[in-house]
Amino acid sequence: MSTLEDNEHTAVHRLNGYGAVAGSGAELLFHQDQPEPARHRGSLSDIERVFSRALELARHQLGMDIAWVSEFSRGDQVLRSVQGDTGSFGVEAGFCSPYEESYCSRVVEGQLPNAIPDALSDERTKDLAITAKLDIGSYVGVPVVLGGGQVYGMLCCLSHDPDESLGEKDVRFLGILAQLVAEEVQLHQAEVDRRAQQRSRVESVLAGEGLHIVFQPIAALSSLQMIGVEALARFDGGPARPDQWFAEAAEVDLGVELELAAVRTALASLPDLTPDLYLAVNASPEAVASPALLDLLGPGVGHRVLLEVTEHALVEDYQCLLAALAKLREAGVRLAVDDAGAGYSGLQHILRVRPDVIKLDLALTRGVDVDPARQALASGMVAFARNLGATIVAEGVETAAELTALRGLGVEAAQGYYLSRPGPLPAPAVEVRTEAPA
Repeated sequence: MSTLEDNEHTAVHRLNGYGAVAGSGAELLFHQDQPEPARHRGSLSDIERVFSRALELARHQLGMDIAWVSEFSRGDQVLRSVQGDTGSFGVEAGFCSPYEESYCSRVVEGQLPNAIPDALSDERTKDLAITAKLDIGSYVGVPVVLGGGQVYGMLCCLSHDPDESLGEKDVRFLGILAQLVAEEVQLHQAEVDRRAQQRSRVESVLAGEGLHIVFQPIAALSSLQMIGVEALARFDGGPARPDQWFAEAAEVDLGVELELAAVRTALASLPDLTPDLYLAVNASPEAVASPALLDLLGPGVGHRVLLEVTEHALVEDYQCLLAALAKLREAGVRLAVDDAGAGYSGLQHILRVRPDVIKLDLALTRGVDVDPARQALASGMVAFARNLGATIVAEGVETAAELTALRGLGVEAAQGYYLSRPGPLPAPAVEVRTEAPA
């Protein structure tokens, strides 16, 4: 194996400890003890890790004092990531200098070679101001080139002392790393664009475009009479499912704002409900903690509202959540724990929140007529709720057999396609069918 091939093999071998060799080159720069398949690649933390690992490998392989990844921006060279002896060079991440004064600009424009073993003896560099300013003895740099030939910046290594061993093999080695860095830069730019599109979509909804509410009846199983409706957000365009809209809004730090917009829109329909019906609205623990939600559910409104606290992650601050819930209860709002039996809505959470209503997740409801395990769990939840003074509402009822089984287990109320599909107000009537809808 040649020296150059050995260098390339060494790079891949070292990168192999930071991710699988297969896949895109930038993946080689990752070490994921706990893979996150649902997470989008290209985040700020991703690109920082790739930069850091590439610079670590570059310095180790070339044995140089400092390495950096720079970006060319508006006539300047900005150091995005730096490793090594930053003090003696007087630079750090964020350091900015004029592009035309740098070695890098001259390399890109073909005025300097990629490797300069002795900057103090080289006629092309010894009298440059930047040579004296940074006390450069030796230099290796390669452009970071994106798709379409756009030069993002440079991957560079520098030392104070000359190093006559530097040559084409080192340029080739840095070139490998620069390609991997370029891949991650492009992923990052794509992620930035994706988030900008997400934010634009959500901001359009917050401005009053594309959000509407449908209402699904909730019926008492003893009489099959409607006792309330759940407000469900629907969106025009964008992601297919409402939960994806809320997830994307949370990614761009507009999750609470979108939830509040949905609650506000639902409350606007409250006068269209007869006084004997309650309105169920959904809010995450983060939205519950927002003072704006209390403003929406204040006097004259709260007593007709059932607030379903949804959980898609562990509650980080129960003290804050419980304090906010106490204020909402003072305003007359009743509380429900959503998706009991699934996700994070466990018994300890229910004990802490002490809800007025516990909603059985469709994972328990589906097939409860034929599954003894689901029957046992549902029966246990009924007994648990009764001891807490809470009511059970089963979600996702789709067959007559499920309805009969739930009634037999002591479940007080239910909702689902078998009873009525969601729709606009006036609320669709509860209509029991002999078969589940197609």
